[in-house]
Amino acid sequence: MANEEHLGLITKGPKTWNKWRHTNPRVTPNLAVADLQGMNLNGVNLVRANLRGTNLSDTNLKWANLALSDLSGADLNRANLSGACLKNTVFFETNLINTYLVGADLDTTDLKEADTSNADFGDIQLFLGRIKRLVIYYWGRIIRLCM
Repeated sequence: MANEEHLGLITKGPKTWNKWRHTNPRVTPNLAVADLQGMNLNGVNLVRANLRGTNLSDTNLKWANLALSDLSGADLNRANLSGACLKNTVFFETNLINTYLVGADLDTTDLKEADTSNADFGDIQLFLGRIKRLVIYYWGRIIRLCM
């Protein structure tokens, strides 16, 4: 379950959240199982955040920093992650259906068993990512990546 203080801060928007993160760099944000659907979190600092099972569908996470975060089982259906830093982020069994990931940095990201149906990866950066049983649909064709 999400930390109530963290939930209260994130709902005030990126400016308030990022200011708090700057003054509390050692705190690990816990927003697990929170409902953040449809929020504008453009440029938010969620480094090392616990976002397991969080509802982030229809959320604007453009240019957000989610490096080293755990989004296992989260719902990011129709989320905008364009330009986001997703280095070393865990997306185990995450719903990435219709997610916009153009320009996202997926360096060493764990996408095991993530559902990326109709996700738009555009020109992503992917290096040494752990991908297992991932199905990517591109212009109606299925591309299976099994590493």
